[in-house]
Amino acid sequence: MRLFFVIFILFFFLLPGFPEAGSCAGKEKGDTGHTNATFSPPERTGGNRILYVEPHRSTASAIFASRTKLLIRNIFQNKPSSSLPYSIVPDTLPLKKGAEILKIKESSTFLALTIPAEFSFFYMDKDAMYRTVSFALLAEAGISLRFEKDFRRSFLVAAIVHECLNHIFLASMPYSKYDPFSSVLASYGFYPTLRELLYFPPDPASPAAGIYEEYSSHLLASLLRNRFFSGADFLSVARETAQKGADRQYAVLSACIAKNLQKNKKTEDKKPDIWFQKNLKRLLLSSLMPASPHYIEKEYIKNAVFTGIDRNGKMQRYSLGEFAKAVKELQDPDFATYQFLQFLLHHARIAPGDSRNALLYLRQMVIKTRKSPTKANQILLVQAEKNLFLQLEKIWKMEKFLRKTERMTTTAGVRFFQTMPLLDKFHSDSSGTPWGSRMEKLLNDTQKTYFADERNF
Repeated sequence: MRLFFVIFILFFFLLPGFPEAGSCAGKEKGDTGHTNATFSPPERTGGNRILYVEPHRSTASAIFASRTKLLIRNIFQNKPSSSLPYSIVPDTLPLKKGAEILKIKESSTFLALTIPAEFSFFYMDKDAMYRTVSFALLAEAGISLRFEKDFRRSFLVAAIVHECLNHIFLASMPYSKYDPFSSVLASYGFYPTLRELLYFPPDPASPAAGIYEEYSSHLLASLLRNRFFSGADFLSVARETAQKGADRQYAVLSACIAKNLQKNKKTEDKKPDIWFQKNLKRLLLSSLMPASPHYIEKEYIKNAVFTGIDRNGKMQRYSLGEFAKAVKELQDPDFATYQFLQFLLHHARIAPGDSRNALLYLRQMVIKTRKSPTKANQILLVQAEKNLFLQLEKIWKMEKFLRKTERMTTTAGVRFFQTMPLLDKFHSDSSGTPWGSRMEKLLNDTQKTYFADERNF
């Protein structure tokens, strides 16, 4: 039992970073005579082996191959008649020094893709992963493979790579998704538009690829939800993107989304960028807890308004401080009230600390004032709003205090090792933690990549 807790604590301590390289290596079936299906970790041969796949069932490379094919079939929904049969198979032989990570055998009737059985070698070459998925997508769609080099930068390829890696690394963890960059940005209210995401697709090996993969995965999920895109839509987008280049994918995809939005009577969003941002917001906030106090405050100020036609036929706009007046003057005050109540309920689920209770109490006061729009109830409603802002301010000050206290009581080196232990591992043994090196580059280059002054979206 003591050993179990030691292992658990070590696992939890290293949870903020994924030591992917060397951690999902696994063994091929048949490497050992052991046939029992009970869980047993692989032998330690160097590097951090915290996350791994059960070795006697399948290798991480085999999982990547099968997951890729499954996702592609789900995307295109119906296999096109002009597709090129293909296979993705882990190599049966060890990878020799200087050998190609991805081996490609192409004929007029079949495409064979061979990836390393040792997943750490495959993972360390991000370009090889993208190439594998890109070739498979083109083959399934019946598109000429000569377009592969540029097509690998498309959002479809990035999304599948991200989903496959999530499926491998989270297999032994209580999470269904791992999207740290987009989740943190969402907690501060940042949601890129479709144009910002697709207009400058990064190179797979660049530091910005991590963010691009996450948002591309969210975009793909939005397109698949409720069958918004058919298999024919995905085929059309893939073919046009391959022919025109990944740099033109925004024009290709936005035109297809706009066409489907015009057909969809359930949504009022007819602009692709607005549609994407709303879906992205819904997707991230459903799994993000808690949101930052800055985000809750910003969203509250934006939504705490009541608009509608008054009894004289004029469009009016009321603040929460005028809610009782709005109830008396608007022809249909219930519609605006209902929208605000839904906002309060939804954001109470992700609100930090005591601001959650403040939002729920404010919701009760809105309902009470709607039933009885008296001056006394209006005063209580305003007080409830002030209490919400007070709770948000307390949380913000507490966060500021904790950051200041950490800076004063711990050295920079201690904070560094506590928050990002894998980066320290990278400095001493770079071969053991490729994720750490990518994270370090990402921290240095993200602002330059996405927020450069010369790029005005």
